[in-house]
Amino acid sequence: MSPRELRELFEDALAGEPEREVPVRDDVDRGRRSLRRRRRRWTAGGALVAAVSAAVLVLPASPLSLVDGDPADLDEVIRDEAVAGPDGGVDALEQEMWQAVEAVLPGDVGPAADFAPGGDGPGPDLSLRLERRGAPFTVRVWLQEARTDPEAFRPCSRPGTALEVTGGWQDCQEGADSDGRWRISADVDQNDHITVLEGDGAAVTVVRPAGTGVTLTQDETDAVADAVWQVGRDRPAEQLRTAIDMDAAASEATVDDVVAVLQERLGLGTFGFRTSGLTHSALSELGPDSASVWGRYVTTSGVGVDVVLWQKDRVYEPLCISAVDGCLAHPGSVVYFGNELAGRYDGPSLLLPAGPRGGLWLHLGSTDPELGQRFEAAGAEAAGRIRFAGDDPYPLP
Repeated sequence: MSPRELRELFEDALAGEPEREVPVRDDVDRGRRSLRRRRRRWTAGGALVAAVSAAVLVLPASPLSLVDGDPADLDEVIRDEAVAGPDGGVDALEQEMWQAVEAVLPGDVGPAADFAPGGDGPGPDLSLRLERRGAPFTVRVWLQEARTDPEAFRPCSRPGTALEVTGGWQDCQEGADSDGRWRISADVDQNDHITVLEGDGAAVTVVRPAGTGVTLTQDETDAVADAVWQVGRDRPAEQLRTAIDMDAAASEATVDDVVAVLQERLGLGTFGFRTSGLTHSALSELGPDSASVWGRYVTTSGVGVDVVLWQKDRVYEPLCISAVDGCLAHPGSVVYFGNELAGRYDGPSLLLPAGPRGGLWLHLGSTDPELGQRFEAAGAEAAGRIRFAGDDPYPLP
């Protein structure tokens, strides 16, 4: 079916809908502004878009790709902003993390000229834009509470389903260090190396460039991990945990809120409920760990819409999400291998990060380009309706 025929089909489908008081273009522009703001919080110089679109995709036309819309506009590189604290300054914990990192960097490594300390969104993390003898590279650091049994995660000796699907971690080392902390070091793909240091209340994940190019050595990476671990070791677990509220009632309410935004912004009539699912892999004393909730809907106009909200327990752990038949091998990666929901019909998908461990995945069963742009704008707004645990239930702008 040609684009013109598709447009005529949607015009016919929408013929009985009331006139919208706000032009579609205004919705799209507002949504794109929201998405830009979100990317400034989430990414180091647009790294989220690169991480998602450059992820290892088993199928070229993976629904885990971002809507094209206006490529020159959507993929523009936007410099990261420091995460603001209550007083308008940089978050105090992230500032302390940066000071600890800065103190252990080797003499020929320093921050890039435009670097400001801070993270990408909710949760203590750092997006470090560094230079070594004038050559730039990026290092990501996450800090969270330690699990009670960190040695249970053995990606080298017991990779598990997610790592087996994604090809495993290479040059993988695991074991206790001289201080009794659990340490993991591996190349997780051709671009990224991951180091994990966990024990005594704090867990640190460091992702740096892999290979022999401009990067940190393993000893230097270990020093960064240890410095940040020292910052987190004596803090209450609640200060280090940033989590979507995946309690059954709260997560289903989040999906309802997301659906309400999509229903309003897409202008395709009422969403009819088709089916849903909620899966928890484990529960901790602080709340749900890895979990997902999903719903499939159909609009009055006959267009299918899928909504999946997910979260994993550890920043570093691989996770397969059954609702979308996809796996995340490490922070920032997506591997797609045939989608249970979206594979049934064509259309764009959005993968929107929600904190350091979770995400919102949306799929629209339409190839109409204007509706796709409207969908993108709606998705950016809908991400702000995700409920988090703690004092600030809606931290996403």
